[in-house]
Amino acid sequence: MFALTASKTVWRSATLPLSLEIDGMVGMQSGVTKLGEVAIAPALRWSGFAWNDVVRTSVRAAPVGISYTSAVSPLETGPSGNGSRLLNWLFLEVALSRPADPSNEFFMRLHHRCAAYDLLNNYGANGDDFFAVGFRRRF
Repeated sequence: MFALTASKTVWRSATLPLSLEIDGMVGMQSGVTKLGEVAIAPALRWSGFAWNDVVRTSVRAAPVGISYTSAVSPLETGPSGNGSRLLNWLFLEVALSRPADPSNEFFMRLHHRCAAYDLLNNYGANGDDFFAVGFRRRF
């Protein structure tokens, strides 16, 4: 998967190292099939780690989002051969940066699409999973 992502902080706790962000993604999947994907999700970011003076670390979780693909992936079809282009988007992420330069960070992300326990469809198919490594520049 190749993707461009953008996120915007919409809330930051006054007392905890916690923030809420809206994350958007436009990407291209390749491998078993080639297809485009767009997705958006709210994500919680926790950045309160004891070692942040050595390596700034944050984790993000977005359990509920929306993902739409340009075609149904063969990996997302059920026994009947049916699938859905609209699925839940979930991601878990760890981001690392130098304390002197927190605006440049590297991240590792699990990108997951699913029917959310058959709430979005009941075709009996699991979604796609991607492990992504990337670079983010904060403005």
